[in-house]
Amino acid sequence: FFDVNDLAALRVEDPRVFEATHQYLLKWVESDRIHGLRIDHPDGLYDPSGYFEQLQADIYFRRANRRRDAREAEAVLKDKDRLPCYVVVEKILAHHEHLPAPWPVHGSTGYEFANLATGFLVAAGQQKAMTRVYHRFLGSDVDYAEGVFDCKKLIMDTSLASELSVLAHQLNHISEQRWDWRDYTLNTLRKALREVVACFPVYRTYVTPRHCSRQDADYVDWAVTTAKKRATAIDPAIYDFIRRVLLLAFEPGDDEAFRAEVSMFAQKFQQYTGPVMAKSFEDTFFYRYNRLVALNEVGGHPDHFGVSINAFHYRNSERLRWQPHSFLNLSTHDAKRSGDVRARLAVLSEIPLRWGKAVAHWATLTQRFKTHVDGVPFPDRNTEYLFYQTLIGLWPATASAQTELPDLSGLCSRLEAYMLKAAREAKVHTSWVNQNQAYEQALAQFIQQCLNTGVTNRFLEAVAEFARPVVACGYLNSVAQQMLLLTVPGVPDVYQGNEDWCFQLVDPDNRHPADFDRLRALQRQCADRSAIDPAWLASSEAMAQSPLKWFVTRQLMQLRQTYPDLFLQGAYEPVKVAGAKAGQVMAFIRHHEGAAVLVVVSRFHFERLGPLDDAAPLTMGSAAWGNTTLKLPKAFQGRTWQRLLGAGGDETKGTGEGMGESTVTIDKQIAVADCFDPTRGPWAVLTVLTV
Repeated sequence: FFDVNDLAALRVEDPRVFEATHQYLLKWVESDRIHGLRIDHPDGLYDPSGYFEQLQADIYFRRANRRRDAREAEAVLKDKDRLPCYVVVEKILAHHEHLPAPWPVHGSTGYEFANLATGFLVAAGQQKAMTRVYHRFLGSDVDYAEGVFDCKKLIMDTSLASELSVLAHQLNHISEQRWDWRDYTLNTLRKALREVVACFPVYRTYVTPRHCSRQDADYVDWAVTTAKKRATAIDPAIYDFIRRVLLLAFEPGDDEAFRAEVSMFAQKFQQYTGPVMAKSFEDTFFYRYNRLVALNEVGGHPDHFGVSINAFHYRNSERLRWQPHSFLNLSTHDAKRSGDVRARLAVLSEIPLRWGKAVAHWATLTQRFKTHVDGVPFPDRNTEYLFYQTLIGLWPATASAQTELPDLSGLCSRLEAYMLKAAREAKVHTSWVNQNQAYEQALAQFIQQCLNTGVTNRFLEAVAEFARPVVACGYLNSVAQQMLLLTVPGVPDVYQGNEDWCFQLVDPDNRHPADFDRLRALQRQCADRSAIDPAWLASSEAMAQSPLKWFVTRQLMQLRQTYPDLFLQGAYEPVKVAGAKAGQVMAFIRHHEGAAVLVVVSRFHFERLGPLDDAAPLTMGSAAWGNTTLKLPKAFQGRTWQRLLGAGGDETKGTGEGMGESTVTIDKQIAVADCFDPTRGPWAVLTVLTV
């Protein structure tokens, strides 16, 4: 398993291994004890498509109590709407990549949506400003593409070097079977393979003797062409040879033994590129490139800064069209940061100048906490920058600059463990295999002194003052993305404990059990409640202690339970937003067979934030939205909508167009201010049953 030697891989392409490892699983599926399967790490399989086909076919024929028939199996697997078993796969996709169409699965496990939601909350217009802040803090610029390339080569030179050597020997044996290839040396072939893998634009391709898609051919062409341009000292003909082998471009005279050997190499090569990408990109580069770490998520692309409203609508529409039953998630057991941490850190993108001044000031206050080793201050600036973001991401809402700071020893321990892991994963000053005790000790001491509440600590006072409005906006972001998770096309997967606020980092920080006692207490607290309590949004402390996120989750899950077909099959229609704040509001309608739901959420809250204390709630009134309006599609004009979440909730009775009413009739448009209640948050869900 990657570079973990005591976790053995299983060759499920061997029918005997498949049968031995799946016999109980298939029995449980056959008896309806299991209703769906989540397949992790399919890119590690020799033939992922073949595995999914065998899995679905075996389930089908077991249920039918018949012997397997190849033609019937082929017909069954072609109908994606009638597959024998619900299957989603953990597949990390590039922005330009889709799940292979032939796979008989229902979709992915939802990393794409997690990053889409975070991107929606990030202010794309501030990309250059945030980059300047980061580079200024480091004292140098960072070349993103070269950084990724260097990390790939590092992994191939260290933890995955032996696998590359095996591939090189296999390719060398292939080359010796043709006169025009025999001059290629083992050393040159290894170097060329290393370049091609480093230039690969995706985790892997899926070429088999049965099929080579146009998409896979394009990816191989891209990698080979790019490698050829970069490695000018290597004979370009070698790259043409590698391309031919990877695409199984045989000639009529090639015998079966040669074809089998080349096919095996190509498929083994494909099993190699995925681990290289995972260990270099997510598990190394993600800990080195810290411009805005909310974007450094599994399946994410930190060089893509923010998602436009149009792009968000497009991605949802495409999911509905091609994979309407794909999973959606905001957090998983593998998340680098929980959805709530990312939602809070996204707020920093709204305030790059404020953030830049803050970290520069903090660096002066904490300079004395650093340890000099051989004249160099530890930790380095990049690690320090990651620490400040992580501290903001976990900062407790109760830690106010206006009151005495609480005991932060628990937070300190979590940060020490996380930053140690981050430093080792980055592999710059220390690593798992070559631990630099001096650096690691300096890092731990730095964190301990930064979070020391036993003395007057100007750093913590400055952090508390900065964090207060960021924390408040982060809670609003968390609710917004939870609403999107539960209403856009797809099947929402709420990771245990994330029904409530959940501020966690990568494992082991996120591996402790959910607080079910608190969840049960929230359930009792909201048992008879039908609307958001304005007191929940009175301050960041109030939001932290409130059942706000849990209540919104419950309300929307009940709505999904009442109208399952609307959310599983219903159309997705963007709603046009016009006016001064149009870029800060997104709305869409889901509708199906007479039922419709209008969802309205907002983003970029910092500029609208009012004074945050016990006497003044968040300022989200009509003045904040000006002339911003929703323009409904013609089919939905003149309808009367019931408010589920938003202005007035459903605690009030009557019909009208103002806030505070449980229903509202919308002719052609409605002011955003009339959708939102300034005391109940900048979001709304309205339902109608008369479409």
